[in-house]
Amino acid sequence: MAELAIITPSYRGDFELAVDLSRSIDRHLKGSYEHVLIVPRRDLARFRRIGGPHRKVLAAEDILKSAGLYRLPLPTRLRAPPFIDMRVREQWIGRGGRRVTGWVVQQIIKLSSPDLSSAPVFVFADSDVVLFRDISLANFKVGDALALHEHTGGLENASHQRWLETARGLLGLAGDQPSEPMNYIGNFIAWRRENVVRLQQALAKREGRKWQDAVIRVGDISEYILYGMFCREVLGDAARHTFQKVDNSLSIWFSPSGDLEDEALGRLADSHVCLHLQSTLAVTLEARRRVLGRVCDAIQRTNDIEAKPDGEPVGAP
Repeated sequence: MAELAIITPSYRGDFELAVDLSRSIDRHLKGSYEHVLIVPRRDLARFRRIGGPHRKVLAAEDILKSAGLYRLPLPTRLRAPPFIDMRVREQWIGRGGRRVTGWVVQQIIKLSSPDLSSAPVFVFADSDVVLFRDISLANFKVGDALALHEHTGGLENASHQRWLETARGLLGLAGDQPSEPMNYIGNFIAWRRENVVRLQQALAKREGRKWQDAVIRVGDISEYILYGMFCREVLGDAARHTFQKVDNSLSIWFSPSGDLEDEALGRLADSHVCLHLQSTLAVTLEARRRVLGRVCDAIQRTNDIEAKPDGEPVGAP
């Protein structure tokens, strides 16, 4: 059994990104692991081309069937050159004919992680992430605990406030006042399998039916905030997490300057093991690879300097 599973929801539009992610995982992830790609059934053949001994590809429809969800056979892209070329979000239908957005479906897929792998630890990496440093399960552990990224960034956004309120309602914490609101959204986030199972059970108990129905009912939700709040405020010490503001990911969600290379180098920290360039950024695959190359070069230069004896010039034989 793998000690760690990397979970990646993807689709054909992000295939090349998923290829780069998969190659970086095979190069940098050490120890016993598996990489689980979840894609629409129509994309299975394409993604199975990047399969391997540590990688499996699953159909999203098979995972969501137990939740009573079925994808509507609608186009995901509308094109009428030269004026129209737009992507259309997937639409799903649930029990009772209820429409469910692709956003909610993504939350359900990640919260279904115990059905995807028997590994005790799940790490989530979307297709727009790529590893650039060696990493293993030990990077996430602090003693016997597993580090969970906890921070206050983004809480000024109305969407994050809604997700906090939604999570508190789902967990029966609506009447309680937290000492300080915290955020758990990020990239390359690690969860414990046993805690996800406990969360599913708690949601099912409060809903009086399947836990997925609770997520579908509220609609607008963040799986990361829900899991983090459950571990922090419901499980407490039993979650076996240590909550800390140490980010594994060099993330650029948007680029005010437009110079991704300089922004990435300016933000690079020793704790970063992967690069995340938000998939909605208007940047080509080649440009993404250039940013990654600059980051790797910077790390190599730093390593070269640290490896030289004091006073010896860099570049000396």
